[in-house]
Amino acid sequence: MDKNGIEYWKNQLLSLTVLKDIKEGESCRTLFYLLECAEEGEAPFLKAYSDFVYDTMEKGSFVKMMREALLVSENLFAQKSVKMKYQEIELSLTAAVDRDLRILRSFFKEMRTGSFAEKVGEQFPSLKELLKDMPPYILGKEEELPIQDSKTLYAFYRKNGYGQFTKSHAFTVINGEIVPISKPDDIALQDLKGYEYHKSVIIDNTKLFLGGNHANNILLYGDKGTGKSSTVKAVVNYLKEEGLKIVEVSQNNLEDFQKVYTRLEESPFHFILFLDDISFSKEDDHFSALKAVIEGGIVKQPDNVLIYATSNRRHLIRESLQDREGDDIHLRDTMESVTSLHDRFGIEITFSVPGKDDYLSIVKALAEEKGIPLADQELFVLAERFAIVKGGRSPRTARQFVDFELSSLLEEKEK
Repeated sequence: MDKNGIEYWKNQLLSLTVLKDIKEGESCRTLFYLLECAEEGEAPFLKAYSDFVYDTMEKGSFVKMMREALLVSENLFAQKSVKMKYQEIELSLTAAVDRDLRILRSFFKEMRTGSFAEKVGEQFPSLKELLKDMPPYILGKEEELPIQDSKTLYAFYRKNGYGQFTKSHAFTVINGEIVPISKPDDIALQDLKGYEYHKSVIIDNTKLFLGGNHANNILLYGDKGTGKSSTVKAVVNYLKEEGLKIVEVSQNNLEDFQKVYTRLEESPFHFILFLDDISFSKEDDHFSALKAVIEGGIVKQPDNVLIYATSNRRHLIRESLQDREGDDIHLRDTMESVTSLHDRFGIEITFSVPGKDDYLSIVKALAEEKGIPLADQELFVLAERFAIVKGGRSPRTARQFVDFELSSLLEEKEK
């Protein structure tokens, strides 16, 4: 076999052991497909090479592709790196990792010197001139890769974590699968005016959680438009660099909770399971499922998971006078069951609509931030008028008013 030929490198990379899943993931899929196409003929090989070059352009470089592959890998060494000291990891495992890394370093040397591109051309001599005319693959800076040795890779995993949850800090659940959100809401705490006490309670509880201390599930309830959901997302954005992730679970997906729990428990990150705008018309299966996972179920809530829920109702279930005055013989038991869910949240925070002064204070802060040149008196009159049209004061109404005024100013400038 030609040493350093396409077939040689195919076998070398296929022999990776601990890091074997980097060749099975999406990040480096086109490279390994290229190596496999070496025996498939000119057309499949040319297409594979074209796809590989394009991938290095789209993702920035091959180094970035490989870095992502190492990050999302859930190999045994990554798992032990975040839980153990380097000296505690078995020598057989670190030796296997060092072997894998030697192969990767040699391969990068081959790619860096251009030898790999030459071997590609030699595979099919009739394509040599065409391949020369094609744009080259983008390699990137090798020093950005943690492939020097197992100690370097260990430090990489200790700093960044590992697994599919490195793809984003925000996720959602679809058909029982946890899916990354490519463009999560980037709202920041400074974007939310007022409610300072409410924010501080959530921040303090979340910091306790990140520090491995006792923290509580939180229920945020109150009037619509007061910033309940925005506050949760802003707190996560504020602390995401400390390894905090958010997973949104819709009310209709509550039956997937146990599956989600199992998946999150295996990760080194900390997660906020976010239940947004929940309410129940009756004690249905979803209601019972949520009660069980918060407290009382067979499966213990993982230590790296907290539940933050928002609702317009404190008891989370819609009640009527008929419910309270109906013909249920054991009315007290019924009412205790209705209120039992909210009692399972350790912290409850009420978001009420702001009074006039607080509302106008929020409007003023937002207007100053956006650079709207209106005197306070004129600004306040317009803001109150806008609130009447919208049906009441709230932080959401304040933001909508300021956005409306800002767009009006921009239209006037364009005339």
